Parts: sequence; C-alpha cells; structure tokens
Amino acid sequence: TSYHSIGIDLGGSHIEGVTIDKYGTIHNKVVIKLVDHSIDYVIQSICDCILQILSADVKYIGLGIPGNVDPISNSSRYLPNFGWLDIVPIETKIKEKIDINIPIILRNDGRCAAIAESKLGVGINSKIFSMITLGTGIGGALLINGKLFDGSTFDAGDFGHSVICSGDDAFPCVCGKSGCFECHCSANGLIRHYNRLVEKSKQQRNETIINAETFMIAYRNSNDDVVKEAFSKYKNDLANGLANVVSFYNPDIIAIGGGLSQAHEIYEDLEVMVDNLTLPATRGKVKILQAKLSVDAGAIGAALLGFCHVDEYVN
Repeated sequence: TSYHSIGIDLGGSHIEGVTIDKYGTIHNKVVIKLVDHSIDYVIQSICDCILQILSADVKYIGLGIPGNVDPISNSSRYLPNFGWLDIVPIETKIKEKIDINIPIILRNDGRCAAIAESKLGVGINSKIFSMITLGTGIGGALLINGKLFDGSTFDAGDFGHSVICSGDDAFPCVCGKSGCFECHCSANGLIRHYNRLVEKSKQQRNETIINAETFMIAYRNSNDDVVKEAFSKYKNDLANGLANVVSFYNPDIIAIGGGLSQAHEIYEDLEVMVDNLTLPATRGKVKILQAKLSVDAGAIGAALLGFCHVDEYVN
C-alpha cells in the first residue's frame, strides 16, 4: 500500500510543511509565517502546519529543527537562533496539542536538506557528500555512502560553528563565540559585512538593502564600491569555511543550499578559491554545486525520514 509522509521545515522566518510519497513527489505544501520565537507560539504553528496537510494516508511526520536535537527523546536540546537554550520536548508538546498517533521523527534541518539532496538531488552518486545551507544561519551535514553521519551526540556536520576568523574582523555569534562560519557567511552574515563597511567608509547607506536578496539586486545593478567590497569579503570567508569542510571530511561533492545558494555569483571562481586554501591531495577533486531541490529540500528531507530510510537514520 502506498502511504505518505509529512515533512516540516522549521525556519527562522517561516515554517514549511509538505506531504510526499516515497519517490519524493510533493502532494501538498503549506507555508506559515513565524512572527515570534516563543516556544508555545512555534509549537502551535507547527501543529497548524501539520493539521493543514494531514490526511488518512500519512504514516510518519518528520521535523527539521535549526539546532541540536535528540532524536531518541524527540527533543530540541539547543536552538540559539530562537533563544531556546534548554531542552524542549517537541514531540510531547505537539501531541499535547493535537491528538495524533503518528510517529514524529526529529533531525536537524541542515541534515534533512542534505538527506533530500543526497537521495533526489546533486548528491545521488556521491560517496562522501557534504552539504551546507546558507539561510538565516548555516546548516550542514555529511553523508557517507548515502547514510547520514550523525556523530556521537547527533551533531556532526555543524559547520556553522567552526571558527573562520579571529581578532577585530570576527563578528560575534549567538553561540557565544566570535568569528563563526555562520555569523560571517549566512544570509545575515552578508548584511553584517555590508553594514560594517558602510560604517567604516562613512558612505551613504543604500536603503534598498534590507536582506541578502536585496543586497544581491544592488550588487548586480549598481557600481557601489562598498557593496562590491562587502561581497568580496563574504566570498573570501565562504571559501575559508568550505576549505575547512574539505580538510575535515574530504568530500567529493559539497552542495550549497538555502536562500543565498540561488545567487549564481557565489559559484564564480569558488572552487579555485577553496583549492587555494586546501592541501594538494584534495585540489581539483571537490565539486561545489548549487543544490537542486532549492527551498523545499529541508521539508522533503524531513519527510524522507519516514520512508525506507527510517531504520537507517533513526534508532
């Protein structure tokens, strides 16, 4: 019998929910805006999302969370971008609000996107597949021969909190450190580079630049030196972060997902820049590719947790 799985991708600004079949085809999709990060509000929004796409043939619900999760108790352990610094029993809280008897499977959102990309996207034939997502933060994951590498406490692949910068150039990170890959190279990181250079140069700020998307529009359409320099600094930091991934894991493919991955300028000379920061054995061997599944990857990957991969990924 054919059954469906729900995937919920919890992002900083919105929640996306999809229902998929075992081939990864989306049958239903819903997006809910988040205006608040309080625990009760977010849990209620997740429940609203589930109820809008729940049907009789749904057998699993997968949930991607932008932080560290415990898939044994289905709790969030640490979600700094939401200000959740203690354990939140997410499955328990969902089942207190809605009466469902369906297994809920939790994973980090970056891992979910990588599972989707490895099964259905650019990582299909990759033996050592790594993915980073450039969104509100930076998610990451590593899959070895198609299986998610979890690490001893389910947090392997948290590339966003590797340090790529120190001293005066380092931006402070929500995790308490400075110079993390995430605070330099997420979508917010791109704006941090721009804001700092505007302050330093004493130049007039381009008021159209309010996020990474509007930054890229300004980059394409203006000859603003501050914008150009900010993007150059961003790219250098991105190459440093990716070079660390190459040195740690020696992948054959690194896929880049998340909102910023849509900007084609990111990929220009990026492989060469990364090669210049790594050792000879890996040079020319790593493909850095735009993720194929774009913004739906996190939700699709969360839903895939419920299929034949369920035994593979979940204890």
